[in-house]
Amino acid sequence: MKKFSLFENLEMNLKTIEEIDNAIKITLGPTGKSGIFFTKKNELKFLTSGSLVLKALEFNTSSGNVILELIKQSSLKTSIIASDGSTTTALLTCELLKNSLKYIILHKKKRKINLDKR
Repeated sequence: MKKFSLFENLEMNLKTIEEIDNAIKITLGPTGKSGIFFTKKNELKFLTSGSLVLKALEFNTSSGNVILELIKQSSLKTSIIASDGSTTTALLTCELLKNSLKYIILHKKKRKINLDKR
């Protein structure tokens, strides 16, 4: 079994999180849009809930699916405990992950620049 680390392939993982975030946040608010997905039977499916959009997402990469599962789990826990707010929890999880990875990327670049100056 291949191990997964969120901190390997930082840019690719950041892009995956941004894709999840963008797919979910279109459903928020009074002007929320429907997510449109193809089912495995090539049928169109319209989803109006962020948690349903989250469940319908799937990535071609195993790392993308691991990140997706992490966000799904946080959303599910909120749904079980509070019965509401699962979309908000998913979006907050995305923001926390994005900001963490951006900080790490920035720190790595600064460190590389400092090492190059020596």
